Amino acid sequence: MKRSKFNSKEFHIHPDVIQDKKFPPKECYTLLGKITFQPMQYVRSRFEFFLKNQGTPEDLVVDLCIGVLEAVENAVKYGDGTEVEVEYYIDPSQTLFIQIINNLKELNLEQDIERGKFSSTATLMRGMMVMQKLFDELDLEILENKKQAQFNAKKKLS
Repeated sequence: MKRSKFNSKEFHIHPDVIQDKKFPPKECYTLLGKITFQPMQYVRSRFEFFLKNQGTPEDLVVDLCIGVLEAVENAVKYGDGTEVEVEYYIDPSQTLFIQIINNLKELNLEQDIERGKFSSTATLMRGMMVMQKLFDELDLEILENKKQAQFNAKKKLS
């Protein structure tokens, strides 16, 4: 009996199985925004697979994965534990566009700092500063009427 090359402990398929297959330059999916479901590992695997199959240079793959994981971690941390929408695509000019939308939970920043959750607002901004270095453009918009946060980023790949 021939053994499958699919590893159930990982979120990816063995490269031999997908060799010579063409994948679309866009992905969109929704995941549960709870740490217990390991959303960062899931997104990292899918995003890395996507970038590599689009021919993205390895050094950019590593940097972009760091940036996307930071954005997803923020969506999970400050989200209400429900859905997180993840979308990314590469346009014909080889620009990567990323959008992550999550529902917001009630946040009382001053109380959280007093409880020791954050040492200061500088702690909250560290991830954004890292992402600013990794992406060409980024924006975080709070959609008050929907109680959502929308993260958008762009990176020229060539």
